Amino acid sequence: MVPNGQLTIIAEGCTVKGDLSVEGNILVAGFMDGKVICQSSVSIGVSGAVRGTVKGRHLIVSGLMEGEVCAEIVEIMAGGKVQGTIQTDQLIIERGGFFLGASAAVTGPGVKPIPLPPEAGRQLRALESKTQANLESGNNKEASTGQSKAVQEPKASQVGGSGSPTEQ
Repeated sequence: MVPNGQLTIIAEGCTVKGDLSVEGNILVAGFMDGKVICQSSVSIGVSGAVRGTVKGRHLIVSGLMEGEVCAEIVEIMAGGKVQGTIQTDQLIIERGGFFLGASAAVTGPGVKPIPLPPEAGRQLRALESKTQANLESGNNKEASTGQSKAVQEPKASQVGGSGSPTEQ
């Protein structure tokens, strides 16, 4: 345990496997595989990645997070990627941030969280493989903006075809 107000850093190039409990803030610039319990703020840096569970007051993701999150505030910054389940009071996703999974609201202390859908517990693909597959297929718009194909703008009608609504 680290006294409140101090910063614990998992440096770039460092890998930690297991459970970590911190009273102060934590910055993950390396790789963490396991459970992080923090009384304050957890920041996943641009070069950082966490696979597992994060519980804390405030989670800021600029790198990669895969697994379960339970925090009062979750912020996914531009370039940050979260895949998994999120239980939070406030979910903030900046333009360019990516979230794939399920989220549920937590309304306050002592109140049961809203249950996540049953399919949220299924095994999810790694973020890197999904992003890489989209880049290789030339469909990087979905990976970079978080938009699904179902909500993309419709294609313009062709002009001059038989029965075309644009034909005069």
